[in-house]
This record gives sequence, structure tokens and C-alpha cells, in this order.
Amino acid sequence: FASSEIGATPTLKGKIKPPFPAHVMGTYSCHGIEPSMEDEDLDEEVEEEVAEQDVHRSIRSSFNIQRRNVTQKINQDRGCVVHPFNGSREQALFMVLDGHGKQGDLVSEFVMRQIVVSLEKDTQLDSDPCEALRAAYITTNTALLLTAMQFMSSGCTCVTAYVKGSLLYVANVGDSRVVMASTPSITSPPLVGMEDEESRAVTGLVARDLTRDHKPDDPIERERIESWGGFVQDAPEVGLSARVYLDPEFKMMGLAMSRSIGDHALKNVGVIPEPELQVFTIEPSDKFMILASDGVWEFITSQEAVDIVSDHLHKGPLAACEVLIEAAAACWREEEGDYRDDITAIIVTFPLPHMVPLS
Repeated sequence: FASSEIGATPTLKGKIKPPFPAHVMGTYSCHGIEPSMEDEDLDEEVEEEVAEQDVHRSIRSSFNIQRRNVTQKINQDRGCVVHPFNGSREQALFMVLDGHGKQGDLVSEFVMRQIVVSLEKDTQLDSDPCEALRAAYITTNTALLLTAMQFMSSGCTCVTAYVKGSLLYVANVGDSRVVMASTPSITSPPLVGMEDEESRAVTGLVARDLTRDHKPDDPIERERIESWGGFVQDAPEVGLSARVYLDPEFKMMGLAMSRSIGDHALKNVGVIPEPELQVFTIEPSDKFMILASDGVWEFITSQEAVDIVSDHLHKGPLAACEVLIEAAAACWREEEGDYRDDITAIIVTFPLPHMVPLS
């Protein structure tokens, strides 16, 4: 089941029944926008009206406004949910991918499908899920070489959450992210900048990152890239990204992440497809999980995302997902004007039905 484009008129493909009921899971994807080279002299009155619509109209209509100074980008994000998975109703797979480069949409689509197939064919998935996930990422990266896609300069992030009973296996390359929302325990640290009592008054749930964003200026990532002969350009200013280059003049390539699938021009300088892997036990205190591309995380913190979803979860995960994407889009408009990255999110509530009872 793939994340549908928010606000789009459902097609036959889009009417496929989700694998989980509406009170359990919700997902949407939203294409980005960029300034158009045409009609640059947009009438100010129309521009103000459009801005007003963006703020006050519902997300379903505002994302599809025909704006003369804005071009809709091809959505290079993908979201994927598979259940039953591996022939079992006790297993489920969730993925978010964020493509980049001229054929990033083709790469993310290929990677999404290939990883699902690779995992289900791997006999190690039952005995060693971490190794199966690692192998799926590596072999999928290699499989790109056999396609006609522009795999040298196009690639994607990929974050995967594999639920097997009460265990959660997480694999990640790039800067998409998985966040768990849990009820705080007595030993839980307060939110940053707040005393414990103040923190608990702000939200009943605490965000916990289950993945680490792979940025080129991360010390661990930077050391590998530079030791392999790559060059990292620090972010020129706050809000911009550090980038990986092939040359010390910072002219060749310029990828804003340190791990990816694809981007084969940078594979020999440390931009690896090797995923970071983590294993967690899903506890009764874990209430929901968010998987999202950096279209969400660029301007919204993990805790802010948990608070947004928590405030609207009574309407259902799909409605809460819609509000989260709307909030992210509003941040993009405030910070970047007529540019917005693709935005994709999956919200999964716990406990999942048809799973082994939580301990």
C-alpha cells in the first residue's frame, strides 16, 4: 500500500484498501513546489489572495491551488505499508523514501519495491532480521546498476520499520526519520529547556528518535567520507546543509547527506548504502510511531511533531497525518516562500491489531 498524494482525486489505484483500519494507521504524501520562471510579475492582489488561501483553506484545497508563480514539482517521496508481511499477520513493514536528482522519483519507486521483494525472499529474515535488512539495502543499491536510471547522480533516502510481534527493527540511510511517541516514565528526562513538571504539562507524550539523520558534518560520517577521499563543505549559514563533494573546490556533486541508495558517483568517497540498524521492544507505553521524510523534519522537531499528532489523534491517524503535513507546509511557506520540499508521513498507533500481545 503506497502513500497517496494529499488532496488528489482518488484513482482506481488510490482506492486500494489500506492494510490497517483507519483508527490504526494513516499516511499521506505531498508534492513540493518551486518558483516558476513564467509569470514573474504576478499581480500583488492575486498574490495576497493566494497567500490568504494557503493559510486559511484546508490542506486538500490549498495544495491544489493553481498559482501562476509556482510550479508543482514531481513528487520524489514514497511511503509504503505492507501487511501481512513475510506471509504472517504478525509482521508488518513500513517505509518512507525521499528521492533526489533528476530521476529521484524513479529511484525511490524502484528501491521501495525492490527492498520489499528482497526481504520476503531472504531466508534470513526469520532468523536474523538485521542482517536481512542490511543485505536488502546493499543488494538494492547494486541492483540499480542494472537499470537504465541515472543512478550516478540520482538516489534516495530509505527508512524502514519492520514490526515482528513485539519487536521493532529499524533500518535507515539518509535523513528521513522514525520517531516513537511514548508516555513518560518517572525516569524520563524532561524536554529540553524545561523542568520535569513543566515538560509533562506541555505534552503527555515524549518523542524518542529511533534513527539518526545522516548528515555530512556529523563527526562519524565526516571522518569516513574524508578518509575515503571525499570532501565535506560545512553549511554556509544556519538553516543550510553541509554537503559532500568529489573535489576540494566543492564543484562536483554536492549531496546533502552522507548515506543513500543510489548516487553511485559518490560511493567511492564514503556515501555508503549501509543502513544503521536498531532493535527495540514495543512497550505498552509506546502509543504511536511517525515515519517521515525531511519535508517534515526540516522545520519541525521530533517533539513538535509528536505534540501535533497527539493533539489531533482523536480524529484518527489519517486526519492527524494531514494536520502534520499541513503544519510542515506552513513552515516551508514561512521560511522559504514559494519553495517547498516533498513531504511524506506515516503514523502508526500501538498496539497493532493481529500482532502478538505486548508483554
